[in-house]
Amino acid sequence: MNLDDIQQMYESYTLMYNRGEISAAEYKDLLEGIEISKVIAEDAIELEYKEQLNTIIRTAIGVVAAVA
Repeated sequence: MNLDDIQQMYESYTLMYNRGEISAAEYKDLLEGIEISKVIAEDAIELEYKEQLNTIIRTAIGVVAAVA
């Protein structure tokens, strides 16, 4: 799940709530679930960035080691 998916979920739940299709308690529960999903998605994005950065650093070390 990415941040766009989470945004779509939020908009869908808000529309359902505004139409009276779900109660305030259901809406709150759904929003809390979105918050958890958002944190997980952000952590996954950050982890991916860290892995890319680590690969770049290891490559640079390998190049320097080959030259040294």
